[in-house]
Amino acid sequence: MMRRVCGLHRASTALTAVLVLAGCIATTRPPAQSTMPSVPTDGLQVYAVGDIADCKRRAPADSMAARTSRLVPEGAWVLGLGDMAYPLADAQALASCYEPTWGQHRAMTLATPGNHDYVRGHAGDFREYFGIDAPHDGGFIAFTRVLTDGWRLVALDSNVDGDALQAQYEWLGRLFAADADAKASARTPD
Repeated sequence: MMRRVCGLHRASTALTAVLVLAGCIATTRPPAQSTMPSVPTDGLQVYAVGDIADCKRRAPADSMAARTSRLVPEGAWVLGLGDMAYPLADAQALASCYEPTWGQHRAMTLATPGNHDYVRGHAGDFREYFGIDAPHDGGFIAFTRVLTDGWRLVALDSNVDGDALQAQYEWLGRLFAADADAKASARTPD
């Protein structure tokens, strides 16, 4: 008899815990109105994107890549934060998936490579497609652009290590030393 009571006690305790958790989950609701700021309709517009061009499951025109690219208005800057085509950003993937989806924004895209943009350890197709100069002396791909009102965008290559990473840090130090008053935003792809 004692065993049975213990078993029932454990079962009722477990059931109570489940009901309490269910009650907590059921009463948690998102706010009725969005708390996100509205997108400005004038001035500088910058859209940060990455992991964007994957046309394996659907034709480019019907892909999520095409849908998301249509959210970016003409004339806005696009910060390409890596992995611009899947499975790898070789010339074929860039031409067959990126170009028909995000290609309309290429002239306003500042791209930095992610791990999928390196093909067999090199980002030559990526660099050529986006018009990026050869890697810096240290072997890294990075760039800087002044966008407006003293704001400088710095894109760093997160796919380097060792000497190339050290060279990238030194390049960044020289950049900031030369323009100490600049406001900057830096990003490395994951």
